[in-house]
Amino acid sequence: MSTVPPIKLKVPRQDLDRSSYFSLEGEAADNWIEHLPMTNVGQTSRQLYLALSELNRVRMLPDKRLLILDKLRKPIYFISRALTKHYINQPIVLPEQARKVANLADTLHQLQATGYTIVATHAATLGKRTGNKPALLIAPALHRAITDISLNIIRRCQLYEPIKAGAWETLHQFYLLAKQQKLLTTRIEDIEYGDSSIEDNYIRALLIGCARPNQLRQEDFNGLLKPMVDWASRCQLQPYTPQSLFVLDLDGNSPPVYQELTTDANDLWLSLDTRQLVNDISVLRSLAEPGTLKIATGDSNQLISVDLMGHLIVAWGSMSKRTFIRLEAEDSLDLAIGLSATHHFVSNEMSFNALTHESGVDMQILDEDNPFLKVNSKVRSKDVWDSSFDPSPESTSVAIESIDYHIRNNEKDQKGGNQKYRSHNVQMVNSSAHGYCIECPSDNSMMVKTGEIIGIKESHNNNWSIAVIRWVSRNQQQTQLGLELINPSAAPYGARIVRTTGEQADYMRALVLPEVESTQQPMTVLTPRVPFRTGVKVVLNQRGKEIQITLGKKLNDTGAYNQFEFKRMNTIEAPTSDDDEGINVGDDFDSLWTNL
Repeated sequence: MSTVPPIKLKVPRQDLDRSSYFSLEGEAADNWIEHLPMTNVGQTSRQLYLALSELNRVRMLPDKRLLILDKLRKPIYFISRALTKHYINQPIVLPEQARKVANLADTLHQLQATGYTIVATHAATLGKRTGNKPALLIAPALHRAITDISLNIIRRCQLYEPIKAGAWETLHQFYLLAKQQKLLTTRIEDIEYGDSSIEDNYIRALLIGCARPNQLRQEDFNGLLKPMVDWASRCQLQPYTPQSLFVLDLDGNSPPVYQELTTDANDLWLSLDTRQLVNDISVLRSLAEPGTLKIATGDSNQLISVDLMGHLIVAWGSMSKRTFIRLEAEDSLDLAIGLSATHHFVSNEMSFNALTHESGVDMQILDEDNPFLKVNSKVRSKDVWDSSFDPSPESTSVAIESIDYHIRNNEKDQKGGNQKYRSHNVQMVNSSAHGYCIECPSDNSMMVKTGEIIGIKESHNNNWSIAVIRWVSRNQQQTQLGLELINPSAAPYGARIVRTTGEQADYMRALVLPEVESTQQPMTVLTPRVPFRTGVKVVLNQRGKEIQITLGKKLNDTGAYNQFEFKRMNTIEAPTSDDDEGINVGDDFDSLWTNL
């Protein structure tokens, strides 16, 4: 862009002469902060909220305001982090208390960003009349304000909610003001989230916005800002070019978008070039040792999972295209959330203890005659995967007389008394050959995360299919989930790592998935994220019958579960192995202060 548009930042009117919490002179603010009851999160939150709200209305010179805001910054960030436990890892539709806490954290950062905005705009207006070089006030104020708005954007992404109205527009205005004042390359110290230039701090926020955040897990955002300080410096904001992957409208209220998804881009827009960043983190990811869960990035002490880096490489490197047509649908589905719940329903609600112990009933085991292993077999008159696993006597070839009555009766009791796992009935919005879009009831207490394993049972089918949550989208009216189908069926097993010394590991829930000929995916096994990894030997157990396998290539890139190819071993009677485990200001927070 050859010219900088007019700046459109808004600040509240300063109609107060002083603060009722501390004097604006000397060490008064330090003394007030020192006596904050930091161990009492509720009371400290209340005092910071009220003091900041009032401070933004007090008339004072920008240098004094900046000094006070920087002193308040540390306790505000401390309290903000303390508040996260109240709204993270909660049901997808937050309870009222959790909703208020999230709004409180949002408001604290918004109030702080507003204070820094006052500093920047007043210093730019007053110029040298501030008594200091304007740049010494404008640059740190804009850098701090960008960070606070970025934290609010991350919080909304973690809660799978729309970004607060005006957040992206405000960030763009910060960038334009820095450009107007020729401060984009000014480097600012930030002990909280890493030193960077104003432009790099802005690009860091843009990278979050175009990382397909609705496909990330809540914990993926933890510690993401510090590594991205270095990553942002490897990206460039450039004049618009039609060949760009990402384009950006500085006069709008949106993050960068894929060029192919917009028809409005023009020469007034900017292009965000992420090619060098994608190349660099691709190399970084390739250097990670096979099976490592986390690796360090750049000069930062933060750790980023290999799987998350894989997601970011895809998000910042290309635009995925839908390959299946979606059709509107009005059917209902039953969902089992998570690998354990899915395993429970796939096994027809049999207790895990019963599944992994001999009880006189032969189940479908991975033996030489098992059709599951015959991936190249001819089409059979009835595929064994056409129906779900069923531990009932009628589904086996064993005579009813051979079933031990007491054990079967005990299994029934265990099944009837198990209330730990439940299914949820949801409405389908649309479907394709590859998955579903579903709508969650507004009063539903479902605990969902992207990357989570899901069991799906359609209303007209008794079989449980296996899927994964790919994205979550929320607004005030509804919550929608995007489910990608992994396999139309599965068989339940217990799985444990083979150890050569010490006690054997406990069994954990695992699902064996059949070969998918259409995608040439071989038979695979789904396991919990830890302790399973490529190369280890594992015993699979179903009703006391065991087989030993070696885990092969890992196929998925989510942190919620593992999906491995595997090789069946010749003997399982005496296994040997060298492997071992290794908000707005007007929100009512009065009910929160005593409960935090």
